[in-house]
Amino acid sequence: MICICYVVQQATGFKFLHVCKSNYMTKRCLIEVIANFSASWCGPCRIIAPFYVELSEKHQSVMFLTVDVDELTEFSTSWDIKATPTFFFLKDGQQLDKLVGANKPELQKKVTAILDSKASCET
Repeated sequence: MICICYVVQQATGFKFLHVCKSNYMTKRCLIEVIANFSASWCGPCRIIAPFYVELSEKHQSVMFLTVDVDELTEFSTSWDIKATPTFFFLKDGQQLDKLVGANKPELQKKVTAILDSKASCET
């Protein structure tokens, strides 16, 4: 197992995230993560941030992360971030989807899709 440790900000506070190449299972399902690459100076990022926090509080079975592109420049570059905010939807470290921009309806749609895939896995 190769683990790389980065400090990221969850929507609810700071924590260490171990990004590992392994198969973590939650029951029969893989872990879902939504990563929001943003910047403190980014207007659209500040506008969508409260909605992102609301989603994280409503859907606690999914890990919501916020990665500051200025604080974690190399990490952000490795994800090929060209604009902020950029949201990645991941399952077991594999990208399922991506959203660039502060589009609330599209963000809600993609969160619902990841939750639907989780629900179908649990039954």
